[in-house]
Amino acid sequence: MVGLGFQIDLFVRILPELLRGASITIQLTAFSVAIGTLIGLFMGMARISHYKIFSVPSALYVEFIRGTPLLVQIMIVY
Repeated sequence: MVGLGFQIDLFVRILPELLRGASITIQLTAFSVAIGTLIGLFMGMARISHYKIFSVPSALYVEFIRGTPLLVQIMIVY
């Protein structure tokens, strides 16, 4: 029976997969931050615009995003 302690041999065997997963996670995070920043920048600029063609849709988008729970947004994207 194997104890519940740290198994160095198992860790060494799966380390390449863990590093590959960490790399993918970092790439996805960087991509998401970049896209989120761009969307936020454009929505913010549209929101303060004096033209209703820009400010109204951005206001609706912001209110929709603020009004829905994060879990619902994740399910919509997924």
